[in-house]
Amino acid sequence: MRAARASGVIAIVAGGVGFATSCGMRARHGISLLETVVAAGLLATVLTGIVPLATVAVTAASRARAQVLAEQLARQRVEQLEALTHMRTGAGVISDVDTRLDGPDFVSGGTGLTPAGVSTLDADTAAWCDLLDEHGTALGACDAASPGARFARRWAVQAMDDVDGCVRLWAEVRAMPPRRGLVAAQAGAVRCAWSAVRP
Repeated sequence: MRAARASGVIAIVAGGVGFATSCGMRARHGISLLETVVAAGLLATVLTGIVPLATVAVTAASRARAQVLAEQLARQRVEQLEALTHMRTGAGVISDVDTRLDGPDFVSGGTGLTPAGVSTLDADTAAWCDLLDEHGTALGACDAASPGARFARRWAVQAMDDVDGCVRLWAEVRAMPPRRGLVAAQAGAVRCAWSAVRP
């Protein structure tokens, strides 16, 4: 059974009733090409603003991580220097002046707590500098080339003239190659000889 009116208001089509507009257009299903283009344009506009922000955030997080690691590595070296023997006995002050700290393992043949002044912070000086990778793992002395090195760590020991038996300890860590936004991390302490003799 098929009935249709010229105005197109109601149409009866084989077993059902369908509705049409008075202009003769059928009901809409889906989205048009124009709507898709507009949505894609809006998405592109939003992403154009978000992607640079995400890039800046990732770069800032990477720099912050490197800075925190550099500070930890500087403090670590000062703590290692503080752990070396430095004590007062009846015969005077005894200090570890033989431990080598510029390699992955601490062995003899180094400088230990030998007061050398702060000039060792100015340049890569043998036995006063080591290289570290991006995770802070020691790679070896600064005088050996290491392609995986991301940090150079220097340290210094200076005798305190005004206080007998005390030394100043410094450590400094710099990024390799120097990176914009990453300053050198520094740490310091004063180590005085403890007494092994009871008063």
